[in-house]
Amino acid sequence: MLDRSLLSQPKLPTCDPFSSIFPTRREKENEINTLVKRWVSEYKGKARIGVRIQQLGVVADLVFRSNGKEIAVEIMRYLCGVRGSWVIAKLRSLGALTTPMELQRYGLVARGGILLAHYGKREVISIANDISETAIRVRESSCYFQESLPIVALVDLEQKKLELHDFSQRNWLAREFSLFGLSSLRLHG
Repeated sequence: MLDRSLLSQPKLPTCDPFSSIFPTRREKENEINTLVKRWVSEYKGKARIGVRIQQLGVVADLVFRSNGKEIAVEIMRYLCGVRGSWVIAKLRSLGALTTPMELQRYGLVARGGILLAHYGKREVISIANDISETAIRVRESSCYFQESLPIVALVDLEQKKLELHDFSQRNWLAREFSLFGLSSLRLHG
């Protein structure tokens, strides 16, 4: 006969041995989510997090208004790469950019973009540069981004630094470390 006392206290692992090897994107709370929530609260009600877009069946990580435009931003967070591979990290980031592309294609927002958060990782900067080049090619070869190119932003959590990609100069420009900085749509070289 089964000893029922064995069921009352199952011996389960106290920690996830894979948490550092297989980081996931949908944590309930992490550094960048906390930061963006603070930015949104300081943005005086002009921004929302986790906005569900019913027409597409997706959730936009961040949506805000600036200069009469609605911007939907996908947020990516990198500590050591996705599942240990920067190639997969790059593919995943490019995949995340398709959501703002679709949003603009269906006229749901005026502009899309992606924010890549990292701790001083050169690989993430390389990924961001690839995304910028891809966005230019996508705009030239399709109906996406007819009004403007997307926001592509880098957040260095280590140095508390925000940079936006300036498509006209093809370089990175430092911005205020806040949602006000991210919403600087008119880039000055």
